[in-house]
Amino acid sequence: MSIIKSNKINLITMSKIKIETKINAPISTVYQVNSIAKHLKRWNYASPGWYNPDATIDFRVGGNFVVKYGSDDGKNDFDLGGKYTLIENNKVIEYLMGDDRLVRIDFEDLEDKTKVVLEFDAENENPLEMQKEGWSNILDNMKLYSEKISNQDYAYLEKEILIQTTQQKLWNVLTNPELYKQWSKVWDEYSRMECDELKIGNKIRFLGSEGWGMESVIRVFRPYDAITYIVENDIKNNEISPSTWAEFEETYLIDEFGDQVKLRIFVECTKATQDMMSQKWDEALSIISALSQN
Repeated sequence: MSIIKSNKINLITMSKIKIETKINAPISTVYQVNSIAKHLKRWNYASPGWYNPDATIDFRVGGNFVVKYGSDDGKNDFDLGGKYTLIENNKVIEYLMGDDRLVRIDFEDLEDKTKVVLEFDAENENPLEMQKEGWSNILDNMKLYSEKISNQDYAYLEKEILIQTTQQKLWNVLTNPELYKQWSKVWDEYSRMECDELKIGNKIRFLGSEGWGMESVIRVFRPYDAITYIVENDIKNNEISPSTWAEFEETYLIDEFGDQVKLRIFVECTKATQDMMSQKWDEALSIISALSQN
């Protein structure tokens, strides 16, 4: 994913790190992306390859939260939890992490923009500069996500299905080019994917008839567990141009669920296409389920 660089001021004072940014979105939107689980899990990671499989929030003073972090190789997964200590609507969110380090986020209304000041206690295991960079990346993701969902034409789909199969079989249906054709044909009879190699940072093309399609970059690639594509360009008549859907995300998460496998999809789209996309995804998931059980 391309990172939008914020106009940040970074100050390190003793064991605290402070980061500031201005976000082109209303304060109510920016506050929500920090206080509602379905939003928080969409942007709360520090680098490509990492992702948030889930998050739970009890948003009240004394309430707890847990954000799950998945690494690209699955070897460094962890949960980050804490307890809210101060909440002032559209002004302040403060919490203690599990190791008793304090994090405070201040929000300032600048009419159609929002100033965010993030201050946290540094830990002792990693250099301060590394910690500052990681949290700065997270703040950049907050900015990108807040600005994206504040667009009046923005829409978002979340669907899930339980399938009597294995994670390996389902993964193959999602990523094998020949099997992809069979379930993506609900959008276009000639739908196909092209990619030299499925790995983080590589480009992938989703093509249809008459030279139409999109070019995306692979942000998350964790075999049998997760994959995320981020739209970059439109393809029309085999020519590439910046996409009006740039930075829109399509994510697939696969989890064991008893003797079944749960597939969750997260798809960003426009309000004008939301109903159509929802219908087509219901059709596609039905085919994906059938193919995965063969």
